[in-house]
Amino acid sequence: MKASGILKLSTLTLLTSMALGAQAGTTVSNEMGTFAISGDVEFNNDVRNTETATTDKTNYDQNGRLLVGVSGMRDVGADNYISANAQILLNMSGDVSADDAWIAMGAKQDWELKLGRFEAYNLFPAGQDTYLNHAAGVDVYTTSYARGRSANGQINLAKTMDKVYFEVSANFMPAGAADDNAVFLRPVVALSLTDSLKLSAGAELNATSDDNDAANDFTGYGATLNYAADSVSVNVSYAAREFDTDDKDDMTYGANAQFGNAFIGYVHAENDGTDSSNDEVNTVYASYKFANVMDVEDLALYLGAYSSETKEADNKDNGARLRVKYIF
Repeated sequence: MKASGILKLSTLTLLTSMALGAQAGTTVSNEMGTFAISGDVEFNNDVRNTETATTDKTNYDQNGRLLVGVSGMRDVGADNYISANAQILLNMSGDVSADDAWIAMGAKQDWELKLGRFEAYNLFPAGQDTYLNHAAGVDVYTTSYARGRSANGQINLAKTMDKVYFEVSANFMPAGAADDNAVFLRPVVALSLTDSLKLSAGAELNATSDDNDAANDFTGYGATLNYAADSVSVNVSYAAREFDTDDKDDMTYGANAQFGNAFIGYVHAENDGTDSSNDEVNTVYASYKFANVMDVEDLALYLGAYSSETKEADNKDNGARLRVKYIF
């Protein structure tokens, strides 16, 4: 085994041992701040059928991962802080990878500067998407291309002002065919219109446009209106992007609703280009959460399904999933 693999497994073993020796979701506090360790398990049992003009395939599969996370926050003065978070994933495939790995500093309820591997603000929330795929692998744009967790990391500056939240990220993309690797700027503003209604909007702007890097040479926009009250949450979202080098435009809109443990969602996407990427796809997905299994608050079963179909070609994709989720 390579040294890097031994290091990864050793780190995972250490974190897992710490978790097993502690109470679920353990947090330790002292005069300097807090330290916490937690984790969760997601195991999926799937059946998926894909159809094209010439093929009809059904696949049965089990997949999933175990996540172990550690975090710490140190108080600096009355309102300032420094925090860090690391999450390691042990996938059922045998691979070990990282989910989040970041450090942040700022002032509580005011501003924050974050660096590392993480996800920025969600401009196209999918909701309780237990199982979701799009027919023919159509590239559905959701203003999340530069949201984060890229191999090269990002920098995020956030500011909270009463009913207004603002952030801007600089996401460093992996190097491709271009002279320089792409750097995307992603500004987002969220406005609380009422106690239950929030409007958020943002953009993805390539700050290093390069004709040799056509896949990254675009400008994207998105917005979401969210209503949340008691056990009801409804999202209506829109996203679009325009490519400069290629003659191509993408547009997506979606809506979803959560009623207690029940969820349903819909996504419509259009890819308008001069090549074979032309297509429209419609996807409906739904799920239900069975909570408190065996009277354990942190153990739940999710039953999810989706159905997706393209317009221009005879492509269909349907699937169902039973997920076991345990938070420890």
